[in-house]
Amino acid sequence: YDCDNTALTTMPRLNLKEKEPVMKWNEYRATIPKRVKAVLLLCAICFALQSLFDETTSVAKRRGLGCKPKNNDAIRVLSKHSQLTDQVIAGKDRVLETVDDPCITDFPDGIEQYEVDEELAAEKDEPGFIVADVGQDFMAEPDENGSIFLAPDAEEPLDKAERTLVKSFDTTLATYDAEIAVLRATIDEQTIAYVVSLTGCPGWYEPVVDTTGEPEIASELYEASALLKSCVCTITDTAASNRKLGLTRKLVELGDNPSAADMEYTMQALLHPMSIECPVEGTSGETYDRVQLLQSENYKVEILGHPISEELLQENGHDYISQNIANDVGIRDFMKLHAWTMVDHPAVVMLDYATVLLEPLDQEIDLLLSNDNFKGLFIPMKPDEGTGKFGVDTGFMIIKPNMTEYQNIIDEYLKTPYDPLTGWNDEGFNGFPGELGLPGFLSYYFNKDPGYISLDRCTYAYTADDYCLIQVTMNKCKAVRVYEEVCGNPRTCPYDNPHWSPAKRKACAELHRTYFEHRYSFEETYFNKTIIQDRIGMFKAETFLGYCTGPGGDNYLSMTGAIIQKPDWQTVCPPNVCPLGTFMKSDCTCTSPYDPCDACPLNTRCQTSPSLMCIDCSCGFCDDSLTGCCEYNNGQNDCMIGPGLPEQCAMMNNNFPAFAGYGYACGGVETSRTSLPNGCGCQPTPHSPCTYNRDWGTREDKCYICTASDLAEGESCETCKDCLSNCLNSDCISTSSTVEEFMLCLHSITDVSCRASCHYSCMKN
Repeated sequence: YDCDNTALTTMPRLNLKEKEPVMKWNEYRATIPKRVKAVLLLCAICFALQSLFDETTSVAKRRGLGCKPKNNDAIRVLSKHSQLTDQVIAGKDRVLETVDDPCITDFPDGIEQYEVDEELAAEKDEPGFIVADVGQDFMAEPDENGSIFLAPDAEEPLDKAERTLVKSFDTTLATYDAEIAVLRATIDEQTIAYVVSLTGCPGWYEPVVDTTGEPEIASELYEASALLKSCVCTITDTAASNRKLGLTRKLVELGDNPSAADMEYTMQALLHPMSIECPVEGTSGETYDRVQLLQSENYKVEILGHPISEELLQENGHDYISQNIANDVGIRDFMKLHAWTMVDHPAVVMLDYATVLLEPLDQEIDLLLSNDNFKGLFIPMKPDEGTGKFGVDTGFMIIKPNMTEYQNIIDEYLKTPYDPLTGWNDEGFNGFPGELGLPGFLSYYFNKDPGYISLDRCTYAYTADDYCLIQVTMNKCKAVRVYEEVCGNPRTCPYDNPHWSPAKRKACAELHRTYFEHRYSFEETYFNKTIIQDRIGMFKAETFLGYCTGPGGDNYLSMTGAIIQKPDWQTVCPPNVCPLGTFMKSDCTCTSPYDPCDACPLNTRCQTSPSLMCIDCSCGFCDDSLTGCCEYNNGQNDCMIGPGLPEQCAMMNNNFPAFAGYGYACGGVETSRTSLPNGCGCQPTPHSPCTYNRDWGTREDKCYICTASDLAEGESCETCKDCLSNCLNSDCISTSSTVEEFMLCLHSITDVSCRASCHYSCMKN
């Protein structure tokens, strides 16, 4: 066996077919004491279990090496772990450049990885939202026309680092060779192809071309391609491991044929000629080569046109389609038919870039291959809101390539009549987006061919739309879609839509979290880059996992953008979630259910009611000069008397309207906060440590508890006066005007509990 990798080592195995060792054992075993026999038997069992463990845990690695029998007379096959160089020797043997793992995405050599300068990093440090706000809603606000936009437009689609990367895929250096591309895509008959397609440049550049599901920005194409590949790598290796462990079984109907879980796999991209050279956003006409970009991520790329042209449409009487398809899916949509020509593969999985694969598809592929009459598996589109009709979703199909079937589809398309009112062959297959292209025609074609089997849309393309919300929970799905039209593009760090139901808000949050979990997994496992961006974002951190510093694409921490260094005050932990009732500590472990305050950082005091908060000692109680009454005591949940004026900070002097008593306010007084100004503390959560920056905010914001001086000024604490006026002996509240008068008045209100009930009203923010 030629594995093309001399570094491969395996544990030695017991060869039970060798007779000589068995004969020697029979010879001597009678002389061995029973106790020694028992020990030897135990050792043999342990060795066998260790061998099985090694076999199981290394299955993905060994399977990925693509070991195949040597055959010097045949052309060497191209496995998923080999890349073909642009050279063919003697027309027979292909030069293979073996790499450790094409699932790895290597950041291009020589591309500078910029870091954001300290001044800009400081500007991005303090968020434009309240970090410690319990239950705050991140809702999009309607514009003047009532329209809802989930994310503000990015002012700078690509930063300096992203432009440098994208421009490195220089169109002047393109050396695409069609013959070499065919050879690259030619592999053995037991390799599953996972295929994406690009039909054109982004919609903002070619507005008449439908590029639904295709990334709009160059950096997004790089990220989406890498993440989709890592999803495939993960699920296919999971399938192989499950099969090895006996967790799944091969369909009986497959006979001696291998299961999809045992096959190799490859990532391939079909590019229309008009989708190759596209503009670099934010430049004056500069372009980049998408072929090079995808090849750098170990995709095998083929450039293919559309097999059905406008001339063919006109020659076959489809004048209506010829004149209107540009306003539907566009003529280039037919390029996807080339998936049927990939006959070197037993099955082809067609995907779009919005897909996130959650579970292996080996059982579906096995089903397709188990019956010669089966031709493909597909899912329907989401029904049109106006007509209720739907076509075939070409963004998720599993098909059996066949040249005859390829030609049949083309011939049937050209000869089948279409009427805009009655649809294909007058059978009602119309009235939805894509009706003139493949989504419409394939819905008619598949309907009359029992070889094409429909799968449940919500199981294989869950989007959190209203129908899927009541049909299935996301943990039962095999694949999900992160469409901008439904939940918002996760790479734009979107707000929630105020019109969403609670169920939809939760489902969209799960979708976005799933996307970012895959990004985290990719960066940890498959991304070979010198500097990886820390997940320092605090905007919807439970959902976006630290990849967003605020709403909008400008606040997205791109995997290829300029690096923002993690500030010293912040702790970033893996995206794990603590058990219910516990919270993440600064060492990334979880608190005890009985000690939630253990999640508070040093030099904060812990508030347990009405919500758990960690409050900075210097915030809240202040004297008239905005100096804090309390300061750190170098401990957790421990504050001591600070530099504030004693005559104003002592509660007995009635400087704080809602807080009566003796001593200083530093002694664990509950302020009953449900939110804190930035720089005044944080809220413990199950998913990330409670951290904050003391330099955020202003002293005016941090001194949020009303004082007698505030009552005298009569601006920020009017609600406090109104509340206090309901207490006994409070008539003086309406007649007092100076600080001294208000302090005497507060002293006369002997109902301490009534004063305390005004603590919510007696806070300035």
